[in-house]
Amino acid sequence: MIKIIDGDLLTSGADIICHQVNCQGKMNSGVAKQIREKWPEVFTIYRQFVNDTTQLHCSEKLLGECQIVQTLDYKYVINLFAQNNFGYDGKQYTDMDALKECLLKLRDFLNYLTQEKGIQKEEIRIAMPWKIGCVRGGANWTDVYSMIHFIFEEYNVELWRLDKG
Repeated sequence: MIKIIDGDLLTSGADIICHQVNCQGKMNSGVAKQIREKWPEVFTIYRQFVNDTTQLHCSEKLLGECQIVQTLDYKYVINLFAQNNFGYDGKQYTDMDALKECLLKLRDFLNYLTQEKGIQKEEIRIAMPWKIGCVRGGANWTDVYSMIHFIFEEYNVELWRLDKG
């Protein structure tokens, strides 16, 4: 079930917070910047992962990766590598195939929590930004929403809308 909530994603109280990241090691705007400021350990782990991977390969190899980081306050922040670059020039930076791959990997993690850790599906709250991958990434919201709805039909997903836009 998808629930749309007006407010700040980082105050959601959800144990799992997801957001889209680029493959360049930058968390300088939007939700990524907020996460960097609230949980610096998430940025440190993200940046190290990007640096380690891009030294061996090009940054595009990160597309589709789903990095699970447990914060110091025992929340999970999920970095979804669904855009290689970033910009504010009207281009679409979100790679829809990579986003789908990330969301499927996230669902695998949720299934692990239910099957291996014994957590009930209805107890899991997944929080994401409203229009994830669309505002800064340029993707089509109708397509992204449909993907989220299909992939997480058995889970409780909250889409947090900070500015109602």
